[in-house]
Amino acid sequence: MKKLFALLPLLAMMFVSCELQSEGSGDQTGGDQTGGGDVTTVEKRVRCIVINEGIYDWEFNNDSMELQAVVYFTYDDQGRIALLNNVLLVNNEPMRSFEQKISYAGNRAIIDVTKLAIVNYTNPDRVVLEKSRCEGGEAQLNGDGAVVSYRYADDYTCGFEYDANKKLVTYTGGGGMSIRSEWDNDNLVRLSSHEVDINFIYGEVLNPWCGIDWMFLLLNGYEPYFMPLYLLNINHGYHSKHLPTQLVQDGLTETIVATLNEEGLVKEVNVIDYFKFELFYEGELIPNWPWPAYDEKVEL
Repeated sequence: MKKLFALLPLLAMMFVSCELQSEGSGDQTGGDQTGGGDVTTVEKRVRCIVINEGIYDWEFNNDSMELQAVVYFTYDDQGRIALLNNVLLVNNEPMRSFEQKISYAGNRAIIDVTKLAIVNYTNPDRVVLEKSRCEGGEAQLNGDGAVVSYRYADDYTCGFEYDANKKLVTYTGGGGMSIRSEWDNDNLVRLSSHEVDINFIYGEVLNPWCGIDWMFLLLNGYEPYFMPLYLLNINHGYHSKHLPTQLVQDGLTETIVATLNEEGLVKEVNVIDYFKFELFYEGELIPNWPWPAYDEKVEL
């Protein structure tokens, strides 16, 4: 976990236009699978998240780039995450994707990764769609199906401890860094360590559980190695009963605006001037960006 304000120096901006594909409602089981405190559940799950990262100058040629991340989710018949695809958009075109297929064996969740990327070889005018296998990861689950340890390639390991209400109380990352979570009335009110001290303020609007810990997404970012954790944690480990309205860190207060759709589900989350994402659910039109034109496809 990284400090929030250091992790998210992002610009709030409107979503760009994209193609839409119809998504059937699918199996809508799952709901409140493992308890985890007083949680409002809805039998409709998140199928896609569109994350706005902002506009940056490219490091090598100073050209302006508009970056977005799009994450697609599918579930198995037990409501567990089965596959997710993390796509990076550059100027509204896919440039890279990591497809992560998750299989289950007892208390293990095994993650296999396939990467697609638009690349230029020695001829800069020749565009290639390159497909390759990447090193994946593995999670160990407890009897409630919640993650207790996690490894992704050789780059990232972490562990989790929960209280009697199945709420996350300790996150331990690389180098032994430990983050403590404090809860009040089933709301996550504080995250603290020797590097981090973040407090959350809540309103009275309930926060339905729809298959993903979006608070974990907000706090940890959306790199491919983090993404399986948001859905493997089916015990609502970071899920708060109410919607947060503010976060406070280092004396700075940021407003969190969560917009609901007509079904009362969280549609959009905006941390003013830092971070913004939109959620799409089963049965909705799911945004889809086709790959740009390429000269050939290569499998490694």
